[in-house]
Amino acid sequence: KIGLLVFAMVLLGGLSYCVNSQLISNSNNSGEEIISPKFSPEEQERKKRLRARREQLGIDYSFYGKLVNQIFWEENPNLNERVLSEEPQDAELRTQWDETASELLNKLSQLSSDARRKLGTFTSADRDRWKVRVNNINVGSRSVYDLADVPFYRIFPEQRGNSFLNKPVGQVWHGFVFDKVNAVFARSAFEKLQFASGDIGVTRSGTFGNLQGKIFIAQLRREQELEVSLTASSKVLFSIYSPSGKRVLLEDSTRRSWSGTLRENGFYEFVIVSTSSASQNYRMRLQVENAAP
Repeated sequence: KIGLLVFAMVLLGGLSYCVNSQLISNSNNSGEEIISPKFSPEEQERKKRLRARREQLGIDYSFYGKLVNQIFWEENPNLNERVLSEEPQDAELRTQWDETASELLNKLSQLSSDARRKLGTFTSADRDRWKVRVNNINVGSRSVYDLADVPFYRIFPEQRGNSFLNKPVGQVWHGFVFDKVNAVFARSAFEKLQFASGDIGVTRSGTFGNLQGKIFIAQLRREQELEVSLTASSKVLFSIYSPSGKRVLLEDSTRRSWSGTLRENGFYEFVIVSTSSASQNYRMRLQVENAAP
């Protein structure tokens, strides 16, 4: 889980964002991209199209080059992170680099424009601020990470299990978290459940679009008997966290029910997230022996 990875790295003293900043395209002293006249007319046109697409998306050139280099080198480990030259002998590799760049720009287009503009600037201090913000409405950062992990690992499945937060691709993960925090506060990915007077149950249903999810919280009491059921396809994952976060009742699970005696007072979190690009329906019901206070 990315949440555990973040916690472990913070304990080790925080993270620094650094990587070889050399690019196969040149830049001038102000950091602006220039395209080498040594390239063929076809390659120059290809790079101009990439530049136009990057600028349209509002992605910083320096970050873009570092990200493409990272992914390109991971795909070509035999290069030992060698920076490609402008000479003809590297023309085929430069074509591969540009193909990687084009694919990455398509992936980055899934982020909001605000998140794209911030790529390359996210730090551990941002994570700390996000945690404080969501904690103030009784949501844990782990629940937000659940929402962000799904779209991130969909486009970067090879990063699962890797330590990537101090690499350029980690900035993309931060971008997804940034968007999910905003969705929580926009209430499109968050709801506080309320039990009507005298009721012992509450039901919510809806439809998720592409890789969407939602965090529900409910204030419950220690020693209450809770029954939770979810009706959804196997492409929908379900997590239930206790108020302290010390008890994980379900995590990224395809199980569709949980019942038991609660051990803590406070707001329990119920996280539902779709791993599908197709629409997914869900229906969740919570039932307790007594309504929350």
